[in-house]
Amino acid sequence: EGVALNLKLFEAYFAEGRNLAEPLVLLEIAETAGLDRDAAEEMISKRSFRDAVDADWKRARELGVTGVPTFVFGNQGLVGAQPYEALEQLIRTIA
Repeated sequence: EGVALNLKLFEAYFAEGRNLAEPLVLLEIAETAGLDRDAAEEMISKRSFRDAVDADWKRARELGVTGVPTFVFGNQGLVGAQPYEALEQLIRTIA
């Protein structure tokens, strides 16, 4: 379910331009991903994952993440669509 939800969220935001800050949008997406609407509504209203999300945002800022895809190896990030050579160079620098 987590993978399905992640894919639906990316599709809604990047392909459809939907506002993921709107609880009703999130609930609709959760349902289409096969999640229970009542459970999703409770998580949203209680902000059950607030600390985890805040920690992810903090880590992303530390790594310089500004878009997707972002590849993270060790403490280094490579942002955006990159050629194979750039990924290879990043891997070699941390190996």
